[in-house]
Amino acid sequence: MIGSTSFNPEVITAGLGSEWLILTPHHYFKRFPIGGTVLSALDAVEALVTGHDLKPDHIESIAVFTEARLVEFGFGSGVSGDPLNTYDGQYSAPHCIACIVAGREPGPAWVSPDAFADPVLKGLAAKTKLIPDDVAKKHFENDEWYARVVISTLDGRVLEHVQTVQRGHERNPFTRHELEGKFRSLAAHSLDGVAIDAIANSISRLEHLQDIGQLTELMAVGTAG
Repeated sequence: MIGSTSFNPEVITAGLGSEWLILTPHHYFKRFPIGGTVLSALDAVEALVTGHDLKPDHIESIAVFTEARLVEFGFGSGVSGDPLNTYDGQYSAPHCIACIVAGREPGPAWVSPDAFADPVLKGLAAKTKLIPDDVAKKHFENDEWYARVVISTLDGRVLEHVQTVQRGHERNPFTRHELEGKFRSLAAHSLDGVAIDAIANSISRLEHLQDIGQLTELMAVGTAG
């Protein structure tokens, strides 16, 4: 993995052809387009934004208490207002948090030139800070991507939300409706409604397909059934 401090090549081929990791409890689905270890922080922000109907002009500051290594890795970047690129945007917690507060739909729009140039997003990112936290460290040692988020508003409120397990994890899973909704939202950037419906229908009856090519053909852009 890019950015990892270790490399174990045996993991790549272990169980190849016989072990399917998607069937094990060690997989998860992402709610937001950001590095996985920050997902809980974004879940907490979304919970506060929706629960208290927060708007960009309500925010005084956003503090994210998380594991120190995430701060050291650079997830706190993007607060200076300097231009981000597509890669950096996916690892900038302040930028992605700003997208949530501003009500942008998760997906490619978060890392578009328009998003990087948006003064509202830049302003919100500048108000966001990642803070190393000992409680988070203990949770991370147990493979729990804990985050505590505190949002201070301009009218004097101090709002807090703790997220121990990110949405999409086996212990906090998406509903099938939520998972299909994510697929439909992202697929709409490349496929039309007919193709999206056909793919969703095929996946729902995958075990009955005679040939996997029936599904992969539907996924080719411009070849709707």
